[in-house]
Amino acid sequence: MWQLLKKWGTNFSSRHPGFWRFVSSVPFLRRLFNRVFINLISNSTKPRPHPFSLWGPKATAATPIGSASANYVSWTGLVDRTYTGRHLPAADQSYVDALPAPEKLRALFQRQQLTPCPKSTALFGFFAQWFTDSFLRTDPNDYRKNTSNHEIDLCQIYGLNAADTKILRSGTGGLLRSEMIDGNEYPSRLFGDDGLVKPEFLDLKYVVRATRDLNPDLFTNQPFANTPERKRNLFVSGLERGNSTIFYSAISTIFLREHNRLCREMHKRHPDWDDDRLFETARNTNIVELLKIIVEDYINHLSTALFRVYVDPGFADAQRWYRTNRIAAEFDLLYRWHPLAPTDFTLDTTLPNEEFRYNNALLFKYGIEKIFDEGSKQHAGRIMLHNTPPFLLDAEVAALQKARYWRLQSYNAYRECFDLKPMSSFEELTGDKALAAELKALYGKVDNVEFTVGLLAEQRPANAVLGETMMFMVGADAFSQALTSPLLANVIYCEDCFSDVGMEAIEATSAFADIVRRNTKSTIGKVSFDI
Repeated sequence: MWQLLKKWGTNFSSRHPGFWRFVSSVPFLRRLFNRVFINLISNSTKPRPHPFSLWGPKATAATPIGSASANYVSWTGLVDRTYTGRHLPAADQSYVDALPAPEKLRALFQRQQLTPCPKSTALFGFFAQWFTDSFLRTDPNDYRKNTSNHEIDLCQIYGLNAADTKILRSGTGGLLRSEMIDGNEYPSRLFGDDGLVKPEFLDLKYVVRATRDLNPDLFTNQPFANTPERKRNLFVSGLERGNSTIFYSAISTIFLREHNRLCREMHKRHPDWDDDRLFETARNTNIVELLKIIVEDYINHLSTALFRVYVDPGFADAQRWYRTNRIAAEFDLLYRWHPLAPTDFTLDTTLPNEEFRYNNALLFKYGIEKIFDEGSKQHAGRIMLHNTPPFLLDAEVAALQKARYWRLQSYNAYRECFDLKPMSSFEELTGDKALAAELKALYGKVDNVEFTVGLLAEQRPANAVLGETMMFMVGADAFSQALTSPLLANVIYCEDCFSDVGMEAIEATSAFADIVRRNTKSTIGKVSFDI
């Protein structure tokens, strides 16, 4: 039944534009179809709580591969969110042992020449990295665990815990720490003139206090970033990789400016509010603005449907998928969208990846406006095999190793988990004879294709960013993560939570371009996820 309904919904929603224009013009019908679409995606699989996690009674960080988690329901596995959840129990060790060696698959990912995505801009790809970095956070010291808050909470600028948040605040007017550079507001710079982390930032979670520096592991395979010239312009941020690309820094800067703009406007209308109330109210507002951008801009970009979904506060409260958020191992691994990254980026001249990573000087030279404009005119790569740039190939191999450590089941097993028909052949999976032959030589049978490879190999229409399996998996987790935010609950979503200023800003936000245009001084060109 679900297979037929999803197939019908997917096909019908991408056709008949006149019908969908009519639906969108009638408030009652728009709301009805919005709820139908969201429920169709969110109910693709069983709702949380996940019965399984990566916890195991005898496992440790050093446990050998294959013994990482318990294949039965346990109280610790259900409630300890420091252990990553999982949709399906671990695969038999015999399945994992029979998979081709990860290094043999490196060529399967390697890009020779960029295959552009016909729909997505480079800005979309960089925004996806910035967005997912905040909640897909495997503990580097123990792959069974995570350091995530499991929420869309703008920890990119607010930090992962209260102690870091306090450090990132200015302490007056609710504002976050910032500085003016060439007449524009940016986050405060992390390092002082002496080349050491400034004293006020030494207790941030990601700073090594003893050396007054960042952990050198952050710069593994990117020594070009670990230089006095680059460090001089690194911003203080909520997360350790907050300066990893000029887009990451630019996006965080925009949300910092929005927070401080909200605080200043709230102070004008409510001069009796103290620093704490201004900060908390602006943060509430800023997070909901991001939630609207994720649903109404980001997810709609990924969809092939002609109907555009939107945030309907309070709707999720009564749904079967309204449960405590928990990141799943499968969600972590399916989001390895490394092919989106361009091999190089053009800003007057062509910049190799070493130039647009950890190089905030480019923000001051060109301005955020130009960077977003150029990023909205250049293509992201298409999410597929044979399209990962060279500097991310090691990350692809690491993802394969992680999936095997977690003993993820096969690609077809996850199609069944999301009530989709398993692929019966390599040709059906790929729609490409050469790729089908390549996968057959590696895996033998289509049922042996592993999760991460199958998702990238899956054929799709030309206008689809994602294949069918990934679309339903991303949608189910994205809607049930975003719309279950406590800020969208019936009892919370009101002016008391956001203020009159905040409600106005929320109503005025449905795309990333809205928040950018409010927080840039000069004329800005294109700001879009769509080419």
